[in-house]
Amino acid sequence: MIYAVRPSFNAGNEKAVKFFGIFSSVIISCALFPQYYEIYRHREVVGISVMFMLVDLLGGLFNDLSLAFKDEFDVIAGVTYTLVVVLDGIVILLALILNPLARRRRKREAAAQANAMSEQHHENHVAVANTHSNTEPNQRTSDVV
Repeated sequence: MIYAVRPSFNAGNEKAVKFFGIFSSVIISCALFPQYYEIYRHREVVGISVMFMLVDLLGGLFNDLSLAFKDEFDVIAGVTYTLVVVLDGIVILLALILNPLARRRRKREAAAQANAMSEQHHENHVAVANTHSNTEPNQRTSDVV
């Protein structure tokens, strides 16, 4: 793409460069949509490293800071870096909120399932005991001579 854009850029036309800058902002924004869908579907942050997201967020933050100290502020780059900070920050915030809730929910579900299995086992044991106590001794198969 550089070779296609360079002649017009050298002639003073910056529209293609601005297009690719804006297009990169759109692509960066769309890149996290699948992750947001997974967060919505699972009600927790799964399948992505929170540490990676934190490092990416800090990269966007420092890039924004570097733009602030330039003589001329590049708005398109600023929007791109700020999108990284905001979108990564949302994922990190959701991980801090939803993951502990999901962990507690799984714990409650496991306890309820264990309790249900224990009750079912107890009911089966009682039913077997009642079956053996209702048969007469001469009808039991264990008493066959």
